Amino acid sequence: MHPQIRSNKPGKCPICGMKLVPVQTQAAGGLRTLTISPEARALMDIETVPVERKYVTTEVRMVGKVDFDETKLGYITAWVAGRLDQLYVDFTGVEVNEGDHMVYIYSEQLYAAQEELLQALKYASGAPTTSTRRGIGNIDLVGSAREKLRLLGLTQK
Repeated sequence: MHPQIRSNKPGKCPICGMKLVPVQTQAAGGLRTLTISPEARALMDIETVPVERKYVTTEVRMVGKVDFDETKLGYITAWVAGRLDQLYVDFTGVEVNEGDHMVYIYSEQLYAAQEELLQALKYASGAPTTSTRRGIGNIDLVGSAREKLRLLGLTQK
C-alpha cells in the first residue's frame, strides 16, 4: 500500500501494519503489465472486466455564454449620404444571402446623379450630329454621368 516503504527482510509496514510483500521482477510482461502474487491478489480483492465502448449518460450542468462568430460578422456602409426609408433586416439573427435587399435608402446626392444621367441621355439622343452629341467643349456627358454613378457604388446593371 505504501510504495515508499522498502525492506530487505520480511516484516510489517510501519505506517499501516500490513505484511510486507516481496517485489517480483519479470521482464516477460512488458511495461504495462502488473504481476501480483496470489496471496496479494486475495488481499486486494481486484476485479477485472473487458474494455467496452459506451456513451456517457451523465448530465453535466454548466454556466456559459453563447456568442456569435466574429469571423462571420460584416459591416456595411453606405457610399452616399441619405436616410433609411425601409429596413428589411430589422433584428439580430436574420440570415442574409448575397443579393438580398437589406435597406431602402433615399439620397439626394444619388438622385441628382441619376437625374444628371437621364438629362445627358435625353440631350445625346436629341443631338443630330456627333459634335453636339458629345456636348459642350467635346465632353462626353453620358460617360461622365455613368462614371459618377459608378463611383457612388452603382453597378452597370
